[in-house]
Amino acid sequence: MDERKYAFLMHLSSLLGFLIWIPAINVVAPLIFWQWRKDDSEWLDRQGKAAVNFQLSILLYAIISAVLTVFVVGIVLLLVVFVLDIIAVILAAVRARDGKDPGYPLLISFIR
Repeated sequence: MDERKYAFLMHLSSLLGFLIWIPAINVVAPLIFWQWRKDDSEWLDRQGKAAVNFQLSILLYAIISAVLTVFVVGIVLLLVVFVLDIIAVILAAVRARDGKDPGYPLLISFIR
């Protein structure tokens, strides 16, 4: 499989969390994709790091939002986090398919 298709699927794999309710699958799926082919090219390595870092960032934002559900604002923030996740992942996958860097918003670089 060529790099662009692989990166496309790597980004989309994080959406499995919305289909399969397995804890942390949104982080584990792109992590497995990334680990499998990170040494094949620098571009795939960057794509994988971005996908995993974004999902770790989303996980952090979701935890903070969940804590804030004690207040009404937390419920709204949690919804915003989930919508942001879906939209950003789809856009990153399309950008990867086109050979571009993902450009995830609000990304924290846990893995460098």
